[in-house]
Amino acid sequence: MTKTEALDFIRGFGLRRAEDGDEFVESEFTPGRFFYVTGQAHAAIVIWGDEDQWTFSTIAAARLNMRPTLELYRYVARWRSTSGLGAPYVIEDGGAAVLCETTIGGRSLYQESTAWRVMVTAIDTVSDTARILGEDLAGADGVPLTARDQVGLALLLGWWEITDPRVSRLMGLT
Repeated sequence: MTKTEALDFIRGFGLRRAEDGDEFVESEFTPGRFFYVTGQAHAAIVIWGDEDQWTFSTIAAARLNMRPTLELYRYVARWRSTSGLGAPYVIEDGGAAVLCETTIGGRSLYQESTAWRVMVTAIDTVSDTARILGEDLAGADGVPLTARDQVGLALLLGWWEITDPRVSRLMGLT
């Protein structure tokens, strides 16, 4: 499967979900970036890389602008140990964001029927995990991601794309 075929799949997914009442938009500025809202779940879908060596990522925010405390890291680490696909982690940038993410290399999605199931499952799992985790953190500080359309996509991708070495990531610690 090529990157172009994957993009067509995701656009088709978005059209079908939009017919069911969900919100689905493609970035006006960067091809291959999409924003998907279903109920309280907000997720970004990114297809990046070359035509033959591409990667699919889906990211959802459980909560933003939190205080990055040791308790928060411990809580997310416990969640991470049980959630599997779409496991959460914390990014710090002044405040903290709790994100859920899964990334799949395009080479593992060579059959169309398998690729479709894996992509849809990843999107739904990451979205659901973020929604449930966000509900668990509702009594904490910070705010849920409520922005929509291009603004919501830009905010979510802004947290996800932080690469400063001072950023704390929980990836791989549990």
